[in-house]
Amino acid sequence: MIILKYLIKKILKSQFHILCILFLIFFCQKLVRILSSMSEELIPKKIIFFLLILYIPEIIKLILPLSLFISIALVMQKLHNSNEIISIKTCGIGNECFIKVILFLNLLVMSFSFVNVMWISPLALNYKHKIISYNLSNIDKLKLNEKQFKFIKDKNIILFVDNIKDKNLKNIFIVKFILKNKEYIPVVFVSKHGSLYKDLLKNKNVINLNYGEYYEIDFKSNYFFIASFERYQIELFNTFSRLKEPSSEYVYFKNLFNSCIEEYKLEYNWRITIVFSVLIMSIISFALNIKKLGSGQFFNLFLGIFFYLIFFISQTFIYSNHSLFKLHSIFFMWIINFIYIFFSIALYYNNIKKIFS
Repeated sequence: MIILKYLIKKILKSQFHILCILFLIFFCQKLVRILSSMSEELIPKKIIFFLLILYIPEIIKLILPLSLFISIALVMQKLHNSNEIISIKTCGIGNECFIKVILFLNLLVMSFSFVNVMWISPLALNYKHKIISYNLSNIDKLKLNEKQFKFIKDKNIILFVDNIKDKNLKNIFIVKFILKNKEYIPVVFVSKHGSLYKDLLKNKNVINLNYGEYYEIDFKSNYFFIASFERYQIELFNTFSRLKEPSSEYVYFKNLFNSCIEEYKLEYNWRITIVFSVLIMSIISFALNIKKLGSGQFFNLFLGIFFYLIFFISQTFIYSNHSLFKLHSIFFMWIINFIYIFFSIALYYNNIKKIFS
């Protein structure tokens, strides 16, 4: 019993450290993506913190199996290097003791993974979608900053506004590049007054210019045109209707389980695969590291990571390209699952048999 507690404590401690390291790596990756979207002004600054919090369940969903996999491998390596494993076996404790520890840890980790994958992660994704939709519904005020040049890629526009008060603009300078005779020609708009307006029918954000000048310049043909106007309207950007509609990732477990939609069935099997990967990969990690297969210290660890990568790359490919496999996506997904299940059992069949005998 003391040995069991010692091994469980050692593996859990190692898993916690690895989980923290992996979490920081994936968290920073998400942060970079969010900051990149913010720099392109697809995401407002004020919701960055909330988005990062709501990304946590999604990150944990992917790194939880990997953290247990690596922690088991590293702990077994430490036991070999310090000869603790020899001392344990000298006391008459066989490998079935290690299997019991692995199965107990799997019960804990799989339970948390199941709750996270089936409920917490979809709930977080739904909240994330609602927060982005709500905050970007009034994108007008978030996009423009006074006394700063703004480049709008979609419309080939450079915009400068000296003063912004609510939706009223003062001292506006706009350069728009229009395609004429297969070449882009700069057109300059200057206006003292204007306003920002959202056209709900066309789903466009437009700027109304009042009493200004229009300059068109063609350097190739030395063409120069000047005109004044009382009112001019320019499309700036679309409202944030580009936000993706909720997909099967947002659906809760109950709806997935009762659904007949093929996409929902695939999502359900994908989540089950993530949960069962905890068990499959931990047994493979233990079976490869209970004995030293190679001369190098980390040979078994690298071999296990190779099997781990093959599993998740193939499963992710099937999940991401379900249109390629059509109705056979679930079939191929479970073919890989069963191959790894049989492989993990075959690696250490004799010791597993002793536990249940």
